Amino acid sequence: MRFDPDQTRFGSGFGGLKFKIVPKGGYGSFSALKRALGPAGEGRHWHHIVEQSKVGQFGAEAIHHVDNVISIPAPIHHRITGFYNSIQDFTNGQTVRQWLNGQSFEFQREFGMDILRRFGAL
Repeated sequence: MRFDPDQTRFGSGFGGLKFKIVPKGGYGSFSALKRALGPAGEGRHWHHIVEQSKVGQFGAEAIHHVDNVISIPAPIHHRITGFYNSIQDFTNGQTVRQWLNGQSFEFQREFGMDILRRFGAL
């Protein structure tokens, strides 16, 4: 495969070496992402769809990516944070945050989008 500067992607190849795919729009830190995006807006917060705490699992560029953050009203952000810190019937005695550990990025993203819909952010 070859380098595509428009997509900022590396393929796997080059004598069997593997390269991490870094999608265009991914940043190494939340601070860098916020500098690029600017403020979330009056009374709003930037919300990670797949949580910031998953940087170790998925990498900073995937977590701090323009497709993984959304500006939402601060009160909704606080309610969602409370939900992730709560124990629910489906979490087997764990917090929602703990229950999500080990799930795929895709699962966590779909779950996060569903939560945004349920809490009225979408």
